[in-house]
Amino acid sequence: MRAKYDPNQPRVPAGNPDGGQWTDGGGGYGASTGDDRRVLSDANPEEWIPGAQYAQNGPQNRNLQIDLLEEEKRGEHVIKEHVRKSEAYLKARVEREAFAIVERGDNFRGLSVGSFQSLESANKLVNSTLAENQHVIDRVVRGLDWIGIARAQFSSVTGQEAFLQRFHSQPYIRDTYAVTVIIIRDQSVPKGFRV
Repeated sequence: MRAKYDPNQPRVPAGNPDGGQWTDGGGGYGASTGDDRRVLSDANPEEWIPGAQYAQNGPQNRNLQIDLLEEEKRGEHVIKEHVRKSEAYLKARVEREAFAIVERGDNFRGLSVGSFQSLESANKLVNSTLAENQHVIDRVVRGLDWIGIARAQFSSVTGQEAFLQRFHSQPYIRDTYAVTVIIIRDQSVPKGFRV
């Protein structure tokens, strides 16, 4: 007996080598025939790139620990610009960066520049922030974004910051309970990004 056309019969998803072909819709349960080439993925369909190999880029970053001393050796500035900085330094830096924003012609909407109390707290808070923002890391490592911004709020003080509300106002120092970490895609390092 010949099978009839059924418009409701499921098809193999697009992107699979067998994409568009009819399937029994078995859903992966039961015995395997050994020829099941369906792809199981947790990749967001909106961010899917043909030919990308997502499985190789994810799990190795799940328990990643950043060492800011190692980042500094590669020319990064986290320690130099954000650890144990004086109030005078933070105020001068926030004014300098605000001036640069206005000089570029960008709209100034307030700015803060912060400092961690110690290298130890900086390492812990940066790692904690990145752990809460795995989706940001994944997008950068996969090449969906070149720069990622990871943010986290904490219930205790993370450091202090100079805040400049308006361009012509005076900056003031306040405690901060948040951390922002900017990561940049870098395929020359094993983790796929730098801080």
